[in-house]
Amino acid sequence: MVTMKDLREGSSVKRGLILDAAQDLFLADGFVRAKMDDIAARSGVTKRTAYDYYGDKQGLFTAVLDRVRARLDISIHRAIENNLVAVDDLDASLLGFARDIMTSALGSSEYATLTRLIAIASADLPTAQVHWSAAEPEEVLAARFADLHLRGLLQAPNPRRAADHFVALTLSLSLTGGGLRKGAILDGAQTDEMIRDGVRVFLRAYRAQPE
Repeated sequence: MVTMKDLREGSSVKRGLILDAAQDLFLADGFVRAKMDDIAARSGVTKRTAYDYYGDKQGLFTAVLDRVRARLDISIHRAIENNLVAVDDLDASLLGFARDIMTSALGSSEYATLTRLIAIASADLPTAQVHWSAAEPEEVLAARFADLHLRGLLQAPNPRRAADHFVALTLSLSLTGGGLRKGAILDGAQTDEMIRDGVRVFLRAYRAQPE
């Protein structure tokens, strides 16, 4: 069994080339049909180098998945910093955050790639641990909700549950079409209306009431 100590660090350029080639081939061919020989040839390295860097094909797939998730995490953290750090208008801040996530993260090519990679993993690697990341978006959002609770802006003694409710009412509902006919895709105006409604419902439950 290959351990982390056995893997070579390698140059960041070579690693990037290998990950780029692997991502393309995993998306095109799936995990089972993608070949390490083809990945190595496309990235311009030897197959031995690819194995030295990532251990095996599953290790390489995990590295591809982790890179996509890391890029999405950056978008999520940026949306939080832009909207939920210095909060003066709670309604506007939550609305701005949800809009930013829908456009910069969930509307990005990285998100589409992530969902396809997770689908591939679920089909070809049923025993693999496939999660968004170690710190899920709801966990990051929960930390901000905990701060807003302490500041007296939200009544959220269980900030993680509040984060789950917020995501369900805004982002998840927008992605699934919110009760529209199956297969329907929301346009920009419909998405924004759904986000507004979700923020309004969330605040009815979680806005801190004046004493």
